[in-house]
Amino acid sequence: MKKIASFLLALSITLACSSAASALTTPPNSEIEGVIVKVVPSEREIYVESEGKKHEYYFNPMTKVVRGNEEKKYEDLQKGMRVKVSANKIGKRLDPFEVRILE
Repeated sequence: MKKIASFLLALSITLACSSAASALTTPPNSEIEGVIVKVVPSEREIYVESEGKKHEYYFNPMTKVVRGNEEKKYEDLQKGMRVKVSANKIGKRLDPFEVRILE
C-alpha cells in the first residue's frame, strides 16, 4: 500500500511540474494591441484598452517588457503607451508573456 501511495504522489508531482513547464513554454494564446489605461505598481498589473474592451494583465517573474530590441522593466510602463501584449490564459487570468512597447 505504501508503494502505491508513494507512486501516486510521485506521479502527481511529475504531472504538476509538467503542466507548469508547459504553461511557460506554450505560445501565447492571446495577443492584442492597445493603449495602457491604468498601471497598478503595487499589484504589478496593467489594464490595456483595445477595440473598446479593457483587458487586465497580471505580471509574473517570467514576463518580458521590450521596446525595439531593448529589454525594459515593468516600471517603464506608463499610462497612454501603445503596447502589444502576448499572454497565456491561465484559468480566468491573463498572464502576459511579453509586453512590447510600440512607441
